[in-house]
Amino acid sequence: GGDNLNFVDSTEKTIRILASPQLSFLADAVCLGESTPITDLSHINEDALDKVYWDFGDEIDSSYLYDAGHTNLTHIYRQDGKFPIFLRISANNNCIDSLMDSVDVHPIPQIGFIADSTIFCDNANILFTDTSKINSGVIANRLWTFGDGDYISSSSDTINHHYSEGTYTVRLENTSDHHCQSSLSLEDYILIHPVIDADFEIDPEIVSIHGTSNLKVNNYVTENSYFRWALSDSIIWENTFSPNIADSIYDTGTYQLKMYTMNEYGCVDSNSKFFEVTPVYSFYVPTAFSPNGTGTNDTFGPAGKYFDMQSYS
Repeated sequence: GGDNLNFVDSTEKTIRILASPQLSFLADAVCLGESTPITDLSHINEDALDKVYWDFGDEIDSSYLYDAGHTNLTHIYRQDGKFPIFLRISANNNCIDSLMDSVDVHPIPQIGFIADSTIFCDNANILFTDTSKINSGVIANRLWTFGDGDYISSSSDTINHHYSEGTYTVRLENTSDHHCQSSLSLEDYILIHPVIDADFEIDPEIVSIHGTSNLKVNNYVTENSYFRWALSDSIIWENTFSPNIADSIYDTGTYQLKMYTMNEYGCVDSNSKFFEVTPVYSFYVPTAFSPNGTGTNDTFGPAGKYFDMQSYS
């Protein structure tokens, strides 16, 4: 038989496992229009990082050589939303690694507001309405500055404010639930015109029916005004400084005289005064009568005005 031959051979090789980049980064959420801060925390053991590539998820990318002294960068997004960020780094040993994460860019309020009217006469109560919108989230707070030293913070989209005479700039600053802010100022937005105070007196305030010619209306308005007067809401005098009311008094009673003033801006004020016209009592008994059926002096008895006939026994 043949000899059984066993052939044995061996070889040995050393395999080097190259270090791979260890990728990590932080990207902080921001409000639209702010720079997004990005901190690169990547490193490698027993080698050096070489080339860095970023894709910010908004069709903008960046490439550069790694510099251990400059690992912070910023990026500005032109729209709000959630954006994927892709990082790829190669080392000097040609090993490559990559990492994907995302960052939030919160919207800012698209600000606007209106008033129910912007031109008023003195002592106006104005309703403001916030017409702002936001793409996502909510407007959590509204800071109104009214231009007269007053301000108020509110979550409501409507607010009332009282103004006196003057011109006012109004400002609104809105803050979202992610603390993103926007503001709007409207210069000289509110105009409050003055009024001319209606001021007069009636002298005397009590007069007899026989003395109405003594009634006088004293007008104390000194500014240039259009005047309108109404006596007991029926007799009207237009553009008269002081009406002659005596000619319109025909009976006793309590009368109301109302004065209206109007300035060049169309602002109106009014004031009312009351006066009383009293009767003059007359009573007499005739010494004779003529019962001839003519209707005149046919009966005998007392006569007069402004008293009630009474029978006494």
